[in-house]
Amino acid sequence: MLVCLAASGYAAAGYSRGRTAVEVETITSGQCAAARALTQISVEVLAVRSGLGVDVIRRFEAGSTPPDVPGLRALQAALESFGAHFIPEDDMGAGVRLRFTSSVSRKVAGWENEGGAVGDDDVP
Repeated sequence: MLVCLAASGYAAAGYSRGRTAVEVETITSGQCAAARALTQISVEVLAVRSGLGVDVIRRFEAGSTPPDVPGLRALQAALESFGAHFIPEDDMGAGVRLRFTSSVSRKVAGWENEGGAVGDDDVP
């Protein structure tokens, strides 16, 4: 999500009121909602960690008014602290995934052979 930050300090998505604007890369409302779902945290927990109000986060996730740039960055930092990793927009779009620590990665690697010996697929 590109947010235009006007010289006056006013921030809004794609909006600069005719003033000189600087584009800042921030998370999208969809990324915020997806990251919260992936990290399995409530809006209330995210509000406490980010310092934003519950209503502010709900409106943003619903696609309504985004917080200002510092608020968006606080949301992103809070979600990252819970394990979300934001993928910048490219030709395939923006995204989010879970970031695993090396400890968790080792545990996941141990699960790979948990199901027994690999057999032939019956899928045509």
